[in-house]
Amino acid sequence: MSLNDLANMGQVIGAIAVVISLIYVALQIRQNTNAVRSATAQSVHEHFASWYHLIAADAELSRIVADGLRDYQYLFGAPGGKVFWKERGYMFGEEFRRCVEDDLMKRETHSEAKPLGAFSIGKPNA
Repeated sequence: MSLNDLANMGQVIGAIAVVISLIYVALQIRQNTNAVRSATAQSVHEHFASWYHLIAADAELSRIVADGLRDYQYLFGAPGGKVFWKERGYMFGEEFRRCVEDDLMKRETHSEAKPLGAFSIGKPNA
């Protein structure tokens, strides 16, 4: 075997080693991405659990939150809610977007609806 043949064989072995290394790095990146997503989801769940615990521990706060969330569905039918959704709706999941666009945005705004209980968003009295 000549020196040239050995050099060619070394290049082939080197190329195979590079491909194997790239596959290994891709698998490690995928595994790391999954771990980060999992940790983020866990953190979100923990924060929601903490929020729910605070709400459950205070009857007045529970009432305020329930009233606010009940009124929230009417925001999407209001002019400001429609503008918000047009500009920012892409940030939400597909199922939630469908729910908002197929149901909430097509509803008439309730005359007594208030965004989180702050002020009326219904039609003004004439």
